[in-house]
Order: sequence, then C-alpha cells, then structure tokens
Amino acid sequence: MIEQRNVDLQGHYHSEVTRRRWMRTLTTILRHAILLVFVVFAVAPLLWAISTSFKPQAEVMTNHGLLPHEPTLTNYVYVVSQTKFGLWFGNTLTIALLTTILAIAIATLGGYAMSRYRFRGRDLYGNTLLVVQMFPGGIASITPGNICTTSSVLP
Repeated sequence: MIEQRNVDLQGHYHSEVTRRRWMRTLTTILRHAILLVFVVFAVAPLLWAISTSFKPQAEVMTNHGLLPHEPTLTNYVYVVSQTKFGLWFGNTLTIALLTTILAIAIATLGGYAMSRYRFRGRDLYGNTLLVVQMFPGGIASITPGNICTTSSVLP
C-alpha cells in the first residue's frame, strides 16, 4: 500500500515536470516567433532598398519583386562618378565623429557629477533625465512642426 502511494506521487511529479517543460518550450517558441516577425519588419525595408539599387532605372517602376531581372551596378557608378558623394560622405562622417566625441565628453562630466556630488534636486534631475531618454528624439519635432504649420510659417 505504501509503495503504491510512492509510485502515484512519483508519477504525478513526473507529469507535472513534463507539463512545465512543455509549457516552457511553447513559451520559448512563441517568443521567438514574435521576435522573428519584428526582425522581418525591421529588415524588409533595408532589403527592398538594396534590391532596388541593383535594378536598372526602367525596372524600378515595373518590377515590384525583390530580385531584379537584370542586376546592374549602373546606379552605383552614377553616384560615385557624377555626384559629390565622397565630399558628402566625408562631411557626414566628420560631423558624426565630432558630435559623438562632444556628447561623450559632456555625458561623462555630467555622469561623474551625478554619481559623486549630493545636491538638492539631484533625484528629480536624474529621474527627469531618465524619462526624457525613454522617448525617441523624433517625438520632440512633432509639436514644433504642428505649430509652424498651423501658424502659416511653413506651407
């Protein structure tokens, strides 16, 4: 009689462990499927742009598929030979590097001050900074854009 109880308890324990493993596996599969959908939405525009860059000018509007029928490097040759792409790329790289260096220097000094010095309003400032960093920078341009549009500053 005692041995029968142990077998039942062990069988119940085994089925509970199996059920938990199965649920964990299903949860992992579902999580990966959701992430895969997000990756597809993030990567698809990039793949479309790269694919379009290899299409001839006439094929851009007629071929709506991802792969070009007649791949060509004509667009790249045009950009490199007929425009000031090198100058533009150099200017962009210079501004990006200088902005990054300046931002890191200022953030380092501010971070040091926030970590070492105790002052009135420190917690409020830190929390405000955290909340502001949670929103993308593009949101900040919506309201000024609406104001300029409604006040007839911009067409």
